[in-house]
Amino acid sequence: SLRGTADQQHEAISLARSESSSVAPHSGGAVSWRDHHVWTVRSSPISLVPPAPLGTDRLAGILARVAEALDCHLVSFTATVVEPTDEGYVHGYDLFLQSADGLTGHRQVFVEATAGIDPRPGVLTVPIGGSRGLAAVWLYPNDPALPALGSVTDVVSARLSLAELGVDIEPADVTVVSYRPSQRAVIRVASESQTIFVKVVAPEKAQSIAERHELFRGSGIPVPRLLGWSPNGLIAMTALTGVDAQSVVGHRSATA
Repeated sequence: SLRGTADQQHEAISLARSESSSVAPHSGGAVSWRDHHVWTVRSSPISLVPPAPLGTDRLAGILARVAEALDCHLVSFTATVVEPTDEGYVHGYDLFLQSADGLTGHRQVFVEATAGIDPRPGVLTVPIGGSRGLAAVWLYPNDPALPALGSVTDVVSARLSLAELGVDIEPADVTVVSYRPSQRAVIRVASESQTIFVKVVAPEKAQSIAERHELFRGSGIPVPRLLGWSPNGLIAMTALTGVDAQSVVGHRSATA
């Protein structure tokens, strides 16, 4: 079996948490792959799934280069999610990796094919030929459209990031409630005494969303209380009591 013992699994996760690795992209220069910890993002693809941005062989080659940048061998990969964007689609893949020591682990990688991509830190840019131009490849949580995402996906980083917003909380647990690549994410941060939620959005959208929340609340609409926001795309708010609408809709759909 490619999978080791529980201790080996823990070590595999640790090796994927390395401070940085680098890979030389086709466009020249080194890309720093920084990550706080390992996540496997589970999401349902849209009903009409577009074709992968690259041929199978080319895609496998690119994902193998990602594995090499993490000092691992690519054992296999699985398509996990497709998300529409303004320029096309982002395709997500779960990579099953094996280290030279035989330890195994998983990483989530996203590939986006567009007509043109500006150089961005942590993003591997790969020419794919034809009219599509380039493909951008990045490791979760280093979403280039959501630069603040990696700052709230573990308890230590979340505490520091929230403190900068003036939110005093000692997180005991951090959970990614939802994540739409290149669009937004919702993070639940829980301490022993309270639970708050953090929206992660594109930096240019943070202020307008925060102002909208304040406007709704001032108008008597039952929305969460705003705790703080930052120009890099974080919006912290309280939790609301009651049952969320998504759970009710899901339950009724299942029993219909």
